Amino acid sequence: MLVAQKNERPTANLNGMTQFADLTMVQRPAATTERAPGRAVPAKGGGAHGFFEVTEDVSELTKADFLQPGRRTPVYARFSSVAGALGSADTVRDPRGFAVRFGTRQGNYDLAGNSTPVFFIRDPRKVLDFIRSRNRQGDTSGNDMRWDFWTSTPESAHQVTILMTDRGIPWAWANMNGYAGRTYLWENPSGVKFWVKYHWKTEQGVVTFTDAEARAMVAEDPDFHLRGLRASIARGEDPVWRLETQVMPFEAAADYRVNPFDLTKVWPHADFPPVTVGRMVLNRNPENRVAPATLEPASTAPAIGPGWQVGEIVRAAHAKHRADDPFAQPGALYRDVLTEPDRVHLVTNIANHLRDGVQPDVLTRALAFWSDVDAQLGARVAKAMTDSGRRRPLSLRTTLR
Repeated sequence: MLVAQKNERPTANLNGMTQFADLTMVQRPAATTERAPGRAVPAKGGGAHGFFEVTEDVSELTKADFLQPGRRTPVYARFSSVAGALGSADTVRDPRGFAVRFGTRQGNYDLAGNSTPVFFIRDPRKVLDFIRSRNRQGDTSGNDMRWDFWTSTPESAHQVTILMTDRGIPWAWANMNGYAGRTYLWENPSGVKFWVKYHWKTEQGVVTFTDAEARAMVAEDPDFHLRGLRASIARGEDPVWRLETQVMPFEAAADYRVNPFDLTKVWPHADFPPVTVGRMVLNRNPENRVAPATLEPASTAPAIGPGWQVGEIVRAAHAKHRADDPFAQPGALYRDVLTEPDRVHLVTNIANHLRDGVQPDVLTRALAFWSDVDAQLGARVAKAMTDSGRRRPLSLRTTLR
């Protein structure tokens, strides 16, 4: 039963008890215990309208209508912080949400992702613990709870390593890549199935803040990313991303060396080279500046899906494959991908992050955590912490004391 006026109550008789058939009455008190919208992830964000155009022929891989050669589809892209509340600064160290809504002829296809190719967890049962570890606490704004969770969750090592590089703070939303992260299922016109991963590659080039630059920008303009996207489009400098996919034959998933459905792992490009599909151009700012779009990851397009179970292959991210090791890929990233200047920045960024409120017992675990990623990296982080005497980096909080 719905009641037209919120102050009216259906009762059993003139002065009787309120009936629980009044849905308005039942639901309104629940609002006092729900999560504050400003703290829900990812609360702070913005976006723009544009189009996606298929530039290559991938019709042998998928029969999805909007991915056929030459097709142009309207899109809305939303970028956001992950941990930050609605009033947080844009240039803090954090993954960025990267979500795209395709307005296909068959309905909306919402593709949610992040600015990093992996995530902190692969087990959905840990989501609530992860979110709580990133919320600000009443007695501190430091990083103790984050490091407590990360060091208790080895699978987070890959994401934390990427986050602590300079890519953890992009210069602008237009200067970062996007990754759907999850593994999706494509089907071609002949009924042949493939596993795919989506990558949005910025054509503006990847540009990042240093840790010091980002801290300064927090004070100068906390809405730097939000303002920058809108201003760029208003000037006619429309940002562009190239959509690439990695394609795995359906049968290869069962015995591939790492679990292809594990959100904390990447597929090496040597095994599955990127295949270009098309490009996304954002060229129109939203007229409504108040409420950003809400996307639904369960909204998919025909011939594309998560494919939770297809025949004997089950999308089980927790199942171990022969080369699954939570520290193997982050270790390879440190040794084989990062340049020496990148490694120096990584060590500095880790040390600065650890100085911000991390307690001694958690710090001990953090040093062991980085040694597990790479012995040299662990030693360099320990030396950086010793050399600094665990002084907090200069900030507004310390100067006002």
